[in-house]
Amino acid sequence: MKKTTIVVSFVLLLLLALTIATSVFYNIENANLRKQVASLQEEIRLVKSANIVTALGITEVPLTPTSPNSWDRNCSHLWITGSVFNSGLGMAIGVGLNILAYDGSNKVLLNETMPILDNGYIVTYAVPPYTNQARPLTTNIFSQQNMTVIMGIYHEGVFSNSTRYEAVPVYQNP
Repeated sequence: MKKTTIVVSFVLLLLLALTIATSVFYNIENANLRKQVASLQEEIRLVKSANIVTALGITEVPLTPTSPNSWDRNCSHLWITGSVFNSGLGMAIGVGLNILAYDGSNKVLLNETMPILDNGYIVTYAVPPYTNQARPLTTNIFSQQNMTVIMGIYHEGVFSNSTRYEAVPVYQNP
């Protein structure tokens, strides 16, 4: 009888150890699966949101003393052309471009946020008294919609050939 009790005790102990090991294994697997689910939910959220992609060219146009336009005679301007595209599934609300110009030492020469307009064309002045004026960002871009961008930003001085430009899209996701 003593042998039977020892064998039964050993089998029960073995079953208990296997149950604990299995429980730990499945808890670890559940934690990994929860992390994967959270990651996939974040990807789904990002795919459903707006995503503005730009394809722009930025050119510095120096002042032209012989131009009939007084702004062209007195100020240089950046000429920005190209397109913005919403590659996301959501609508981008209040779309604009933050236009930045940096010199060789990364000093900011120009920092203007410009709206994207429905007709695609805007000219503005980044010279006093117009510098850093708030411009309303009212244009919305639907999913898979492409918009043409044509912008002129008049500014003081002339930017050198080593000037680095950035056009960073700004918008809100619903």
